[in-house]
Amino acid sequence: MTKKDSLEIQFLDFSKMSKRPTAHRIYALSTFREGKKLIIVDTDNNGDFRNDKVFYFDIPKNGTKRPDALSTAPVIFLNYEFFDGKTYLTKTFAMKVMAFPDNIKLNETIAPEDNLGVILVGYESRKGTFKTQTGNIFHVAIRPYLRADDYRQAELVIKAAGQPYKENYRMDELFREGDVMTIEGQQYQIEPMSHAGESVVLKYIPKESMATGHLEGMLCPDITGTQLDGSSKKLSADAGSYILLDFWGTWCAPCIAEIPAMKALQDKMKNRPLKIVSVALVIDGDLEKLRHFIKKEGMNWSHFWDTASDRKGFIQRLRVVAFPTYILLSPKGEILLRSESGKDGMKRVEEKLEELW
Repeated sequence: MTKKDSLEIQFLDFSKMSKRPTAHRIYALSTFREGKKLIIVDTDNNGDFRNDKVFYFDIPKNGTKRPDALSTAPVIFLNYEFFDGKTYLTKTFAMKVMAFPDNIKLNETIAPEDNLGVILVGYESRKGTFKTQTGNIFHVAIRPYLRADDYRQAELVIKAAGQPYKENYRMDELFREGDVMTIEGQQYQIEPMSHAGESVVLKYIPKESMATGHLEGMLCPDITGTQLDGSSKKLSADAGSYILLDFWGTWCAPCIAEIPAMKALQDKMKNRPLKIVSVALVIDGDLEKLRHFIKKEGMNWSHFWDTASDRKGFIQRLRVVAFPTYILLSPKGEILLRSESGKDGMKRVEEKLEELW
């Protein structure tokens, strides 16, 4: 590397570097042929696709949503090497192969260069059982978020015995390291997990302490968001007032339909300590379109923008899965109300504010 490149390195953990190359990458081929999308994954990692299975996928029509895309996706078993700092290991990991996202919206004429992506979804999870102080049995399953060899960013599902595991879970049903969950009326925080994910530790939170999380009755995390001008701002900057977080998007028809109600609420509460803070989900990267829309509609309140993939952003940290979603915070940051989209979404917010004043 050049001297300039070496000076830009901030941190490099040489203790985890192997002395020889490891077959740690997985390769896939993707193409379109005869009206179908073909995908071949080098599952045995030998650099040769001729002994691997070819998967054929139908191309969804324009605007088609396929909620069963993940449940019907084929399962493969990947073989790869992993170096843990001491030992070279050969590992096998189960994944599902998807040709398109489950909510894909494509044109009738597919442009191969734009739609050759291959989605590999971790299908393997580690499962265990624990008993609560009352003697009830609960099951826990953890699965890695991105890397098959690192469970430190794993997603957890905890369910009572007798309840089946689901094929798909909403984002707000999954838990991660640092999250707080309620089991039989008691709150527990998920402690940092080990690299291999062989155990999960839940730390009991006394009732007199208020946990930080995304559920009603918890303290809202002090999230740092990105404003429309590109600057950063902490949510706590508006502490001392009630805050109504409004999750929306220019692509969301129900959100746009609620803008007049939001304006009316702002006017109604102008003499009350309430601040409206909108968080827009930007899915096309067009911030100029967002700015123009907000100005055109006269949405004269605070605005942030976010992406669904930012694990430190508002949407991920607060587990927002429906648009619009409203989250009302107390002056101390406590989550007083979560209200999702639907005809009663804003009505519930107004009723809660009437209770406060």
